[in-house]
Amino acid sequence: MAYKIAVVLDFWDYSLNGTGISTQRFIEQLEKKGYAFVILATGKTAPEKVVFKPFSLPIIKQILEKMHTPLALPDDELIRQTLKDCDLVHVQIPFFLGARVIKIANEMGVPVITSFHVQPENILKNLRIRPKFLIKWLYKIFNKHFFSRSSHVICPSIFARKMLSAHNIDANISVVSNGIPNHFLYAPKKERYLPKDKYHILSVGRLAFEKHQDLIIRALANSSYADKITLSLVGSGPADDYIRGQANKYLPGKVTIERVSDEELIRLYRTADLFIHAGEIELEGMSVMEAMASGLPVIVSDSKDSAAKDFAKNPLSLFHFPDQDDLTHKIEFWLSNPKTRADVSSLNYQTALQYSHAASCRRIENIYRKLLNLDPLPVGPNENADEVVVPLMTQSPVVKS
Repeated sequence: MAYKIAVVLDFWDYSLNGTGISTQRFIEQLEKKGYAFVILATGKTAPEKVVFKPFSLPIIKQILEKMHTPLALPDDELIRQTLKDCDLVHVQIPFFLGARVIKIANEMGVPVITSFHVQPENILKNLRIRPKFLIKWLYKIFNKHFFSRSSHVICPSIFARKMLSAHNIDANISVVSNGIPNHFLYAPKKERYLPKDKYHILSVGRLAFEKHQDLIIRALANSSYADKITLSLVGSGPADDYIRGQANKYLPGKVTIERVSDEELIRLYRTADLFIHAGEIELEGMSVMEAMASGLPVIVSDSKDSAAKDFAKNPLSLFHFPDQDDLTHKIEFWLSNPKTRADVSSLNYQTALQYSHAASCRRIENIYRKLLNLDPLPVGPNENADEVVVPLMTQSPVVKS
């Protein structure tokens, strides 16, 4: 029997961020296992997709379009017609359509899973709203309309689970990493870390103000390596014009900003000399994981609202957010120390092996099977434990700057 799962992801056609990419990867793999999916979203009509009208209020529409995240207007009749043929609902983002789908699914007796992919901190940062009391209020809204009404909640990291616990969200929670597909794995090669005359720096992520690509640009411009580097910023998003302006001002002719194919992204991961992630808000950090899997040394923001800092295998792989001078110092350290760069790259690769996408798929499938009253699939050692996402190697080499 083929089980059918309804997936709510309003901006399915604009899946440029981690949530969209991760959802597509999981669906692709689970379809091979015989599961069927129907997508509830805005955008173009497509097979196995139910299209809802987007919000069209002028101010809201303009903000959402700039963020590449159109949100859907719920339609109760369309939701009911879709869910009557579904065995399970998986809500990926906590907005109006997701809330209504959960309410109707509860009424119809269809089990619901909600993923914690969107932080209230992220929403408010994009809207340039700062009051901290609004963060607590949004967590309460999320809990009332999503987490408390779901049979199961999935977090991408232990950090994310702790955030929910800190806001008194008591739900049936599992930690399942977004995982790293095998095609990103690339064992480090010693010749990659030899001293050279030119260095290529890479950063991957949506061009948004909370990602702080501007901080990377300014830190590189202030380094002693400014004349020896090129920078690739892979992504697009609402801060595109601003980031391009910063690049032209501080590193003219040295910055490439573009979306790329998966093949080109893999090539960039495998040929870059250093990866930098300056994001302030992150529930896991898929691009950091992929960079580590490709044998890259990484520098990551130590922001209190980011899980990506937990990937740092060396104290000098963290910079004090948002300290531009400290980021410059860390950049200069890594480019000046090829042997340490090679050693930590090997450690990064070994850590990345612990985040198998196949293992994450098995965990997701076993959560599905539990809610469908099916026996669990056999899994590898510790694959049913949340702690599977804790890095295998936790000791950093001792390095002096």
